[in-house]
Amino acid sequence: PLRPALPLRCNYCSRAPSPPSINSAETASKIARWSLRLNADNTFLSYHRNAIIATVAGAAMVQYRKGEGRPPLAAACLFAIGG
Repeated sequence: PLRPALPLRCNYCSRAPSPPSINSAETASKIARWSLRLNADNTFLSYHRNAIIATVAGAAMVQYRKGEGRPPLAAACLFAIGG
């Protein structure tokens, strides 16, 4: 009969070392800094994504209004929002 392979695997397993003691105040400070950095990155990327969308929408409005023969006032506002 076949024997399960579990006993063989256990012979080759090693125990992971226990983590060194970590100062909780230092860890909390490090996590807070990374959270602040992540928040700043997300805000930066969101701002630029919205600026690109507003610029593209402004360009589309210019083309649409040009076809109608009317001034592209909304497009000018979108270009201003886009930067």
